[in-house]
Amino acid sequence: MRKAGSSIGEGITSSFSAGANAVSDFFDGKMTLGGNYLFGRSDADVIKSNYTTTYLQDKSGRDYNRITDEDNVSHEIDYNHKFGLRLEHKFSKKATLIFEPSISYRDNRFTESGMETISKDNLDGRALEGISEASTFGEGRGKTINTGGFLLFNRKLGLPGRTLSVTSRYSVSHYNLTGVSRSNTYHFDSGIEDPVDQRYDYITKSDNFNFRVNYIEPMGHNIYISGYIACHWDAS
Repeated sequence: MRKAGSSIGEGITSSFSAGANAVSDFFDGKMTLGGNYLFGRSDADVIKSNYTTTYLQDKSGRDYNRITDEDNVSHEIDYNHKFGLRLEHKFSKKATLIFEPSISYRDNRFTESGMETISKDNLDGRALEGISEASTFGEGRGKTINTGGFLLFNRKLGLPGRTLSVTSRYSVSHYNLTGVSRSNTYHFDSGIEDPVDQRYDYITKSDNFNFRVNYIEPMGHNIYISGYIACHWDAS
């Protein structure tokens, strides 16, 4: 199965990206809200040709050459969208909240085709003897969605240095690749063809969540005691 995005960076690749961001204050400066967006596009065309000669001997000790001639063509388009926000709110001089969510979406589409011919040269001056000829074709589309975020709440309690903080991080990822893969191999000696027609649907999911509550108590003379409760959750 082909991996989506494997042609980006090879062959002739063109890319474009653009973004925007904005920040504004609300409630007399107590709240700051900012956002950003980034768009990217990549387009790759790859042409590969490979000619290989392998020097061999048959069972009788006679030399011959095995010749492999390959030609492959692929085209791939990749779209990326990324969104992000940052919210910071000061409830008072002692309490602050920060929240940073994000989401990204990737859409990858590809097509590829190839031809491989394997021949035998008996080194007797005659024309090459065909062994096999194979053709391949594939196309597919991969979609990826990633979301995540960070949350921090900080509260000062009474004495200088006495602090309660809550932090949390989460991420959710979903990837889906669908496509087809076809090939046909013809064997010259037997006249038999080996066709293959496959369809695939590959899905992966992963979720991650972290949560932590931390408390700091000042004991005087620059001595502090800290305690926390934390939990972690993963699923895939």
